[in-house]
Amino acid sequence: MPQQFPLLLVLALLLLSPTLYAQPANDNCTAAIPINEVSDLAFSTLDTNSDGPYHPNPPCPGGGTLDSFFHDIWYLYSPTHQGYSRFSVCGTADFDTKIAVYQAGASCPLQDGDLLQCNEDFRGCNNATSEVIFAVNPGQSYLLRLAGYGRDDTGESGTGTFTVEQFLPIPGDFCIDALEVTLGLEQSFSTVGALTDGPNHPSNSACFGFFNTNLNADIWYTFTPNFTGTVEWSTCDQISFDSRLAVYGPGSTCPVVDGDLYACNDDGAGCSNYSSLLRFDVEANQRYLLRLGGLDGAQGNGLFDLIEISPAEPPANDLCTNATEVPLINATMANAMDTLTLGTTFNATFDPDNYIFPYCLENVSGGEFAEVWYRFNSGNFTEIECRMRILTPDAAFYLDLWQADCSDRVDSSRIRNNCVFSDEGVTEVRPTFSVLEENTDYILRIQTRLTTDFPGDFSIQLVNEIVVSSQEIDRPASLSFFPNPTTDQLHIQLNLKEAAMTDFRVINTLGEVVAWQREGKLGSGQHQRQLQVSALPTGLYFLVLHTDDQQQTFRFIKE
Repeated sequence: MPQQFPLLLVLALLLLSPTLYAQPANDNCTAAIPINEVSDLAFSTLDTNSDGPYHPNPPCPGGGTLDSFFHDIWYLYSPTHQGYSRFSVCGTADFDTKIAVYQAGASCPLQDGDLLQCNEDFRGCNNATSEVIFAVNPGQSYLLRLAGYGRDDTGESGTGTFTVEQFLPIPGDFCIDALEVTLGLEQSFSTVGALTDGPNHPSNSACFGFFNTNLNADIWYTFTPNFTGTVEWSTCDQISFDSRLAVYGPGSTCPVVDGDLYACNDDGAGCSNYSSLLRFDVEANQRYLLRLGGLDGAQGNGLFDLIEISPAEPPANDLCTNATEVPLINATMANAMDTLTLGTTFNATFDPDNYIFPYCLENVSGGEFAEVWYRFNSGNFTEIECRMRILTPDAAFYLDLWQADCSDRVDSSRIRNNCVFSDEGVTEVRPTFSVLEENTDYILRIQTRLTTDFPGDFSIQLVNEIVVSSQEIDRPASLSFFPNPTTDQLHIQLNLKEAAMTDFRVINTLGEVVAWQREGKLGSGQHQRQLQVSALPTGLYFLVLHTDDQQQTFRFIKE
């Protein structure tokens, strides 16, 4: 029978074993182990202390009141090359790691300002492990810190291997190595293999929304124009991945910060495959940093254009403070189309840093918008009908009500029907704003979400008496016509239930009567007529049928 050892003795031997849970020699910063480049070097942070600064701010946000690096060990790295090095425990440790690199020549005890680079969870690394890339010079030494992530007074520790090696970035991978670029079409680029070297933009949901506040796998360019004007930078329809563009400046230097952001775009209006397009003003001989990357680490290659343009003027009511005044009219005036307020979201802009989404937009995680503004007073009415006719095929719009001071939307719990969406293919919407305050100023915002929809032209009328919708009226006449679009005339088929004084009018998008054909009193039954429109300019028109005191409006296109 084999001899049995008492359990307490076995435990004591385990605790005293020098190979188990022994404190590493490099537990303290002053005892950092000298290394050059190494590959898969074994390490252990078991039974170690925490010896270093807190680093409560980015790029190393702290986990609480105590040091967010726990159970750290130290190495003194002397590179043998000029350029960049990679310090990595990516997928090679059995715990949640956190690593840091300190400025060349920094000495113990370290200060917060000595930090050069830091990482907790590197994109794509298993087990929440870490990796950093940093610039190095031969003949200098850098303190490396390898630790576990933790919050307050607890933290992780474990074992694994790490590598420190020379890193060869792709061209333009880092801001400091930005490539010189000039104006030109179809300039080739590749972000394949690129790292992310730029700040987060957490307050800009337009360009940095959809649950990602950064521009990942980026490459950098430096652009110094010899003119003052406007530049368009675009990957539109020239790439096969989800791109993002950002411009910093003028005069920004590396590393850039959130506040240096000058212009940006995620999904350009009308661009396929989530490619991008942005325009920005430039000053002669000023330096701008251009950053091209992808959403959620998307990478690829393709072409971009960087060209000088003459920008189109935005609409006069592009800003809420310049909202266009819209009069209230009665139903008779509205039906006769006597008063139309025309508008467009073409070339309209918005402030991405202070944008407020409409209540009826379901996906509020990001996007670019083009918005214009209208002002009206409710008068003695608590209900106002907004008649909006869409004049551009396939355009889409959001309409919502705002407070008169442009500070925010109206209270959605009080004012009903305060937001409506006019989808692609819809030709008319008629929301009724209800429970308005009498004699109160309101703002109507009309906008297109450029990320998914097309901008366009429209007309609006604000009607201060609510009438039965056209679908519910028992019409005294029915009408059809062809062809549409037409080049010279409309062939009209009219069916009158009863005899009526009849005429046809053609109204342009300015609300002007441009053709008028009086038929006099027609008897009940079928009638066929031709209406000449060959002299009209090409464009969109409205055919209005008047029968006694009733009217119907139809839309047609003159080619």
